[in-house]
Amino acid sequence: MVIECGGKTNIHIFMRVLNKFKIPYVVIHDIDPIDFPEDKENKTDKEEARLRIFKENDFIDRTLDIKCGHIIKIKPELETVIGISKNQAEKQGKIGAAFFKYDEIDVNDYPDEIIKILDLIINWQEENNIIEICKK
Repeated sequence: MVIECGGKTNIHIFMRVLNKFKIPYVVIHDIDPIDFPEDKENKTDKEEARLRIFKENDFIDRTLDIKCGHIIKIKPELETVIGISKNQAEKQGKIGAAFFKYDEIDVNDYPDEIIKILDLIINWQEENNIIEICKK
């Protein structure tokens, strides 16, 4: 089952419910890196907003229950890794856009990053519960 959480700031809510009932899960989210120092003085409103979203990464990590959950962090952003445009993601949602892109494509033709994500979701074999996937 895939659940669209409505943004990074909501992921921890779903994680807490899944943790409570020990329901296995995999969270996939963008890292949303910042290009300025966290302690920069006189940040613009936009920089403050980007920093808040970036700090959600640590909050999500701390919410993880390693007995039932895993996290896949996507760098730089999910759209780049799964090969959809920001416009498609805005219109259809990231999950919807990915579905429409890959529904008619043979699995053997999926990009390596997609295969790795699917393999992690289906057969998590990694020692770590948090994995970072970067676009090559």
